Amino acid sequence: MHYLSDVDAGYRYLEDRQRAIYTAFPGVADPFSRTELNKPAATRNLSDLMDQLSKQGCDLEGKNCVGDATLYRLILQRVRCQALPTRFESPIFVELINLYTHDLEVIRQRSYPNAKRARFGSLPTGTIDAQAMLPQGVDDPIVTLNRDLFFFTGAFSKSIADAIPIGEENGMVSIAYSAEAVAQRLKDNAYIVRNFADAMSRMVSSGTSRGAEEVTLDGDHNRLHARLVTAMDQFIISHEQAHVLLGHVDANPVSFSFEGFALAASEGAVPSPTNTAILIQIRTHAQEFEADAVGYELMVKAMEEGQSGDPVALMVGAAAPHMVFKIIDAADTYSREMRGRSFSDGNHPAAADRVAALDPVYSRLSLPRAPLNGLPDLRHAFDTSLETLLSAADSSIRQSLGLVSPTR
Repeated sequence: MHYLSDVDAGYRYLEDRQRAIYTAFPGVADPFSRTELNKPAATRNLSDLMDQLSKQGCDLEGKNCVGDATLYRLILQRVRCQALPTRFESPIFVELINLYTHDLEVIRQRSYPNAKRARFGSLPTGTIDAQAMLPQGVDDPIVTLNRDLFFFTGAFSKSIADAIPIGEENGMVSIAYSAEAVAQRLKDNAYIVRNFADAMSRMVSSGTSRGAEEVTLDGDHNRLHARLVTAMDQFIISHEQAHVLLGHVDANPVSFSFEGFALAASEGAVPSPTNTAILIQIRTHAQEFEADAVGYELMVKAMEEGQSGDPVALMVGAAAPHMVFKIIDAADTYSREMRGRSFSDGNHPAAADRVAALDPVYSRLSLPRAPLNGLPDLRHAFDTSLETLLSAADSSIRQSLGLVSPTR
């Protein structure tokens, strides 16, 4: 096996941070990373890698695995021709990131030919997080993602999509997205509220929705969910890529320690600030708004490129940033009430402000010959679904978190 961390300073920094965090908090390591931690250099060839991949995508007990032998063989064929970023980076994660960034890279080369290309890796920060940074002594920026981002988008996307009534009218699939229609579907399908409340409670209490209850959706709702979760993932990634394209990273990031952080609480130990500190970039609200706008445009254009103009995917994709911002904002509200501190950091604008700031971008993308031109606006449908879910699940979330319901 070959690793970029052996020859690249950026990935070497990332591997050092991964090793330090997994050593301090072995419980957050997945089976692939845990093997490298306990038996360094045990994965030497493709046969070893196949054995490790067989344990990927499983829960902590090694059950309910999402992969299969065919998937692993396809991944291994690609691995034969490339180096992995670090010894702790699962090939499945690498392939997932490559899937999302392939079309983004096409748009980047077309729209920002002179900008640096963003490189991606994972870092277990103990909460939902993504960060574009430039460690000292490194020439090209690197974007780190917490792998739990995919649990976050997966659980909430499924509940939001499932809450929208889908029917048939004149032989055509139709959706009903009034608050009354969504509320009735939730009343008829109590599991949707229960699973949403479970995901939100987990996210607030432990920083991740990992382990949240999920169900298998019917075909129509599953197709809606698949499009929404893809767009949410892609927007998060394109937002961080936008920071790189816009030059929002520099060689003077600040050090952030995990001491007293959610990760320490979840593992029952306080780590060494020196060993587990990472570099983060402090940005202004103006930079966040700018990255939202550029990331939104990159995402929509990349979806048009990769989906061959699939109109439903584009319509759903246009609503994805709303969902990302508003879910985090809701979790933040509960977290402040529960622990007296913010779930996110103070550098990011409020969800309502970020959503409003994207209106001009949506309008621009809806102009003649633009990707969204002539397509129905589904942003309101998903907004209504999320708001109705939050209202229906509020008492359950509060009970789970030990919060007193507000006086009406």
